[in-house]
Amino acid sequence: MEKIYYSISEVAEILKEEKSTLRFWEDEFGLKIKRRNNIRYYIQKDIDEIKDIQFALRTEKLTIEGFKKQRKLGKNPNKKRNLTEILTGIRQELVEMRKNLNYQPTFVESVVIE
Repeated sequence: MEKIYYSISEVAEILKEEKSTLRFWEDEFGLKIKRRNNIRYYIQKDIDEIKDIQFALRTEKLTIEGFKKQRKLGKNPNKKRNLTEILTGIRQELVEMRKNLNYQPTFVESVVIE
């Protein structure tokens, strides 16, 4: 069963980011993270939004201002992030299936694939 609320420490561990980075992004991008007694409580929607920011800044190498412009224009990096995650998962499954079949790649294939 999936949790409903996550602490900042849990989210930082899930995303492999520092807590200070999450707090910075919250302020910089105007994220509305639920708080009670000044403790942040993240829901899955918040985590997904932070993943979008993380993908844009870390993977796509956008600047903060560049990402803000994209958001203002209504462009959604989430689509590309989801596609990347799906394709990575498919690749991992295919590599595992190949191992299970005892497939021995040729030298050229092993250089390209791995």
